[in-house]
Amino acid sequence: MAWKYFVPLAPRVLGAGQAASLKSVQLALCRDVMLTHATIPQELSAYALASAYYGWSFSADPTDILSAAGCPR
Repeated sequence: MAWKYFVPLAPRVLGAGQAASLKSVQLALCRDVMLTHATIPQELSAYALASAYYGWSFSADPTDILSAAGCPR
């Protein structure tokens, strides 16, 4: 049910897949926010869902890129 809610808001982060790299997840997060106009809280929730589903474990927190100046414009 949650997945269906987030698909229109965060299609790139949800579709990144199990073998996604830190950089590809960061890019997906930024593109979702910029292109689908997901709010930061929505994108963080979608990331948490995808991370649990895919079993992601990165050396750095990919969501840090969503801070004030993190995403490239």
